[in-house]
Amino acid sequence: MITAHTRPIVLLGDPLAHSFSPAMHNTAFAELKLDLVYLALPVPSAQLHAAMQGFRAWHLPGANVTIPHKEAVLPLLDALCPNAQRAQAVNTLFWQDDVLVGDNTDVTGIMTELVALRRDWHGKTALLVGSGGAARAAAVALGDLGFAQVGLIARNLAAGVGVTGVMQGLFPDIAWSCHTSTTQMLLDLVSQADLVINATPIGMVGQATGMAMDRRLVDLLGRETIVYDMVYNPSRTMLIEAAESRGLQAVNGIGMLVGQGAAAFLRWTGREAPVVSMRRALLAAMAGPDPDAPPEDLEPIPVRP
Repeated sequence: MITAHTRPIVLLGDPLAHSFSPAMHNTAFAELKLDLVYLALPVPSAQLHAAMQGFRAWHLPGANVTIPHKEAVLPLLDALCPNAQRAQAVNTLFWQDDVLVGDNTDVTGIMTELVALRRDWHGKTALLVGSGGAARAAAVALGDLGFAQVGLIARNLAAGVGVTGVMQGLFPDIAWSCHTSTTQMLLDLVSQADLVINATPIGMVGQATGMAMDRRLVDLLGRETIVYDMVYNPSRTMLIEAAESRGLQAVNGIGMLVGQGAAAFLRWTGREAPVVSMRRALLAAMAGPDPDAPPEDLEPIPVRP
């Protein structure tokens, strides 16, 4: 029951129609009997500064930040947690007394997923598609996991070089490279890749359609390569379908969404998140209502083939 005492935690981004985060977090709030509600608030880029002024004026207890604001919000905050500082991107806002702090729980989310897929990534080779806030978080996770080589595929040369330059400073033992066109060096990296991560919104509902990685490059991947698509809606993107058609293990971003959400929940509430219930609520919301079956009979969407 929403009352005059209920406090909103908000999702700031544009667009947000694809997001199922409200179902996930509101389920968690209800289970732990917290007088909070999670709301998606579309904020165009030109209105971000005004939105953050409102956030401060209302002293809202917390927020998530998503595309396209993960980097733009940095100068509007008072302090950054280490992961946000390293990634130079933020996806979670919370208060420490009267200090507004930015964190990047995407780093935690993607790292947890990658460790679940393979315990030891030390010395391996990764391809990372994208140069925005999600790519920066993934790059930090790859650095922490001890990859030997990371090739970044970016449409924007300046943005891509900016990411690899920062990461080279943070992780000097890793060979970082940026690629905006198909070169022999990129082809060599593709054939050696142990992991591919899509950190772009390509293929996401409401975003650019198509496949995040050229099909010709997918066809060059080795048989043991794991393909990880951060997109979770839809659960099966063109990239995942292309990888699976070659017999590769392909994983969508549902697990990462739950993982980063649980870490954000802890920041806002100081409580451990009910992860099982959050995941169940997310999958049920994605499956949609079934008039012939109660919610508990909804089949979960498979995350891995």
